[in-house]
Amino acid sequence: MPIPPAASAPPTSDEMSARPPAPVESFAAPVARRRASQGSPIVLLASAGPEASAGVAPRPSFGVAVSLQARWAWLSLQVDGRGDVPASGIYRGVLVAAYVVGGSPALCAHASWGGYVCGVWFLGRLSAQGTRTDEAFYSAVGARIGADLALGGPFFVDVHAEGLGRLTRDTVEVDGMPAFTPFPFTASVAAWVGARF
Repeated sequence: MPIPPAASAPPTSDEMSARPPAPVESFAAPVARRRASQGSPIVLLASAGPEASAGVAPRPSFGVAVSLQARWAWLSLQVDGRGDVPASGIYRGVLVAAYVVGGSPALCAHASWGGYVCGVWFLGRLSAQGTRTDEAFYSAVGARIGADLALGGPFFVDVHAEGLGRLTRDTVEVDGMPAFTPFPFTASVAAWVGARF
């Protein structure tokens, strides 16, 4: 008749204290994993407001801009449209009124506190008015730095400054004579009001 094995003695208190504790998963861990698997949602933003610039006309000019933006986590793709009011000034002894109309795609990186920096490429048409109007293609690249300031709810204010370097070298002519050549560098400031969707 086989002899049954002897029952093992229960572990002593010293042996139990020497064993590593069993891992305990925190309550927040499954939530964090679920959010990571779902990924950050794409947020759509729209804004519009006034803009002041120098360098695209004989004297500082003012206009209105609208912007649409798709943001994912800290990265965003933005498309802006801008139209200026004609700004008059004496250029090479001739009274010239010039303005620009166009748009700019921008790729931006955002900080958690609301600040951001963008690379910007502006494309548009430069118009100069004397006794008649002439137009030229205008393009410039540069950077934008700014911040989104919360107003409450989905609303915010976007304040930023922008500096661009001109790529095109076209001179606008009026009555067959050179009327205005944009400056090599332009600067602008803006304050837009927007909302998140």
